[in-house]
Amino acid sequence: VEDLFFNTPGRKKFLKPDTAEYNAIADVFDTLALARSEVSFSLSSNRIPAAAYDATRDVRERIAQIYGDAVAQRMLPVALTEPGLSLHGYVAAPELSRVNRTGQKIFINGRPVQSLGVSLGLSRAYEEFLERGRFPVAVLFLEIPHEEIDVNVHPAKREVRIRNERIVVDKIAHAVKNELRRTGVALPTAAAPSAEPSYMAMPR
Repeated sequence: VEDLFFNTPGRKKFLKPDTAEYNAIADVFDTLALARSEVSFSLSSNRIPAAAYDATRDVRERIAQIYGDAVAQRMLPVALTEPGLSLHGYVAAPELSRVNRTGQKIFINGRPVQSLGVSLGLSRAYEEFLERGRFPVAVLFLEIPHEEIDVNVHPAKREVRIRNERIVVDKIAHAVKNELRRTGVALPTAAAPSAEPSYMAMPR
């Protein structure tokens, strides 16, 4: 894409500083890379390579490519298959938690979405493992029948509404909490590696 604002110069005036815009692009780049781990991705800024991910069919390996091996090793697999719902992905050990929900990547039927219900369910699953004001990191893939999802909640299709959301969220929260308890995780007691991509500083 070149000269993106050639016919809408007014919108260009509302752009944030270059660093903020780059970070927003990088976040989209990472989200899409997580959605399609079997595809290779590369990112450049000002013609300088910033990140490159080789194709892999293993989501944990893609997580390691983006966030580093130390983070990937602290991710716990979670899976659930029931009529009308299939869940797989990874949730992070409590020490990787953040002060907001930006570390939560949720995909429904392969599409990256925002789901407050699923995010609240994650918080509920971690309630005995995290201090108040901290939010878990997770990469979750849900498969739900299309007729059970309303994708017209947001003009950009980023947010979705799930029919019988409470039931679905309860199942997700239960599956995640069971994995945390099975693994024997506890409240974090030591510093952990940052679950942030290392390339987020804009190349010059």
